[in-house]
Amino acid sequence: MVNAEAGEAEKMFKDIQTTFSDQQREIADFARELKE
Repeated sequence: MVNAEAGEAEKMFKDIQTTFSDQQREIADFARELKE
């Protein structure tokens, strides 16, 4: 039971990290467009 919950938390954390890096990439692209 505890292991299953830890696995869920780890999966959620990875999803959040992926979402965060995607957002940062979008922000970087947007900033580049503004500079041009």
